[in-house]
Amino acid sequence: MGRLPLPTTPSATPHAPETSDEVLLRKRLKKRRGHFAGAALLASQLATLEKPAPDEGIASFAIDASPEAIVGAMREHLGL
Repeated sequence: MGRLPLPTTPSATPHAPETSDEVLLRKRLKKRRGHFAGAALLASQLATLEKPAPDEGIASFAIDASPEAIVGAMREHLGL
C-alpha cells in the first residue's frame, strides 16, 4: 500500500495507539522479525509516550483490531 500523504492540519493528524495495551503490543512486537524496535524497548517507549491533550485535536485509534482495520479507520477519518 505504501505511505499516505497526510494533511498537515493538527485536527487531521492521526495518533495511535488510543490505549497503551502493553500485552497486545508486546505480542505484536514478538511476531516481528528483523525490526530494530523489538519487545525489549516497549516498556521504555510506553513510559515516554505522551497522550495528546483533548484541545490538540488529535484523532486516536484503537489498536485491538487488525492492522488493516486500523489503517482503514485512519483512512476513513482522513477522507482518503
